[in-house]
Amino acid sequence: MPVINQVGNALTGSTGTGAFVGATSPTITTPIIGQVNAPIGLPAFITSGTPALAVNYLNLYGNVTGGGAGIGVLGTDANINLVLTSTGEAAVIIGGTTTASSCVVFRSGAGGQHSTLFLCPFTAATRTITVPDADGTMMLTAAALTNGQIPIGVTGGIPAAATITAGTNITVTSASGAITISETNNLYAISFIMSRGLY
Repeated sequence: MPVINQVGNALTGSTGTGAFVGATSPTITTPIIGQVNAPIGLPAFITSGTPALAVNYLNLYGNVTGGGAGIGVLGTDANINLVLTSTGEAAVIIGGTTTASSCVVFRSGAGGQHSTLFLCPFTAATRTITVPDADGTMMLTAAALTNGQIPIGVTGGIPAAATITAGTNITVTSASGAITISETNNLYAISFIMSRGLY
């Protein structure tokens, strides 16, 4: 690249072209940036830990009206992970809109053709979901259950909501988070409660 001593002179070297006008020029094709500072002078982001011969890298891209901007990966490997890390005991936080329940979408399949939308409350609260240290499949229900309903397995599908049916000399009483089954004719000593978290 030639030495430029005056603003307004055009870059004509192999790594850049165009006169310096700030927002739109010059075009620098392969810059090496170690740190970019925010207006107050503190670092906005720092590039570090890159191998000397890195072949996989971040791709930041914009989009047209109705499409979202994104962070992706490009490189020579066929399969490249996108790694997000925090430090110490801090979490990786993904924030959605504050005025709607949609918070995270997972996409899969060719071209992201399948979407799985997670709906989250937008109240002023913090909820905790504990993931067990075990393999397994998440159990879903088609809708929220009402008092007295329990999930029943369906071959090849998600569990269905069902109720326990009373029979001869058997009564079923439901309340929020509990089902009571009792024998009414004193023939058998049957009386137990199915409570949330106890069965």
